[in-house]
Amino acid sequence: MSIKVLLLGASGKGNFGDELIAWIAVKLLTSINPNIEGTILTFNNAVSEDFYIHSSFNYSNYYLHFPSFKHPQSYFLYKSIKKFKGYSVAIFPGGGFLYDYSLITLLSWYRKFLALKKIKLPIVLIGVGVGPLRTSFSKIIAKRILNLCDLCILRDEESFNLVKKINVDNNKIKLGADLGILASKFIDFSVKKKQKIKQCLVIPRFWPYKHNEENDKLLVNNLAKLVSLANYYLKFDTTVFLPMHRYDDVSLCQKMTSILNIPSGFYKIRTMHDIISPIADSNFIISMRYHGVLLSLLSGKQTLSISYDRKILNLMQDFNRIGNNISWDKFISLDKDSIFECFDNAKNDSLKDVPKLINTLQKRLLDALSEANKYLA
Repeated sequence: MSIKVLLLGASGKGNFGDELIAWIAVKLLTSINPNIEGTILTFNNAVSEDFYIHSSFNYSNYYLHFPSFKHPQSYFLYKSIKKFKGYSVAIFPGGGFLYDYSLITLLSWYRKFLALKKIKLPIVLIGVGVGPLRTSFSKIIAKRILNLCDLCILRDEESFNLVKKINVDNNKIKLGADLGILASKFIDFSVKKKQKIKQCLVIPRFWPYKHNEENDKLLVNNLAKLVSLANYYLKFDTTVFLPMHRYDDVSLCQKMTSILNIPSGFYKIRTMHDIISPIADSNFIISMRYHGVLLSLLSGKQTLSISYDRKILNLMQDFNRIGNNISWDKFISLDKDSIFECFDNAKNDSLKDVPKLINTLQKRLLDALSEANKYLA
């Protein structure tokens, strides 16, 4: 007898980290029970299907089941969510979830979760990040959303403590890890052909919360200077860019390669292989993307992060590598002493403790996930 699962998340918005998370979720679920099948909700079928087509899960567009004022045509295409009434569980598989950079997004998830509870579908969050929640109203909405869930597995201690602080039912919350930590169980990071050149891989991102011409220009100029410093100080033969967002990051990579006076280029991503291959082929990785940092550490690469957000800092803290992280303030001010210190820390990183840390985080997540087995057996 097959068990049906509804996968939520942010697939289809252009962030390949979200597509990766959905891919890992399907791999994990079918490894727990080969008879699991279901539906992945996506904001854009073409984007998600372009990345990966699953044999046991199909894609369905969010707007078919949750009409939006942003897409008026969705009201004419609406299909009831009652089609999911026979499903065993709805799972939100990791990533950043509840934060008040966008109040509309918070309210949108509240509406979705209320609808799912009306058809009596259990809701499980796996490895999500929560926060920042800076206003009383956002905390109230977040609390209501989380109390609609049957199990909330948080990916870091900061999220865990925040959720406890806003008085979510303690029996529902568990400390786990980001679902991406399980990537090494399903992905081969080994290098097929050893590189003869010393390659630096840069995984950038546009600063999304203050997205204007002045900030975009500052980001491009500072990142170009930092990459040039890294190339000079660490003596790379070439520097390549990996855009992990289908739209904004591609534009950023194009700008970077056009202004740098060093050998450089950038990859184009369509599939899972297009993410893993550049990471496996590189010697040193500079990443602003959360899942770029995580995949780099999982692949055993010397990694330097730039923490535009607390979640990057929390991840580096879980891996005991705060010294390999450039804070946003130091990046914006181009504090060369701090930057060179981080270069040295990352360059001299033997990574000997990383496999043990990975095992610890994987165990923490899988132990927390055992609470959801009753929906998957």
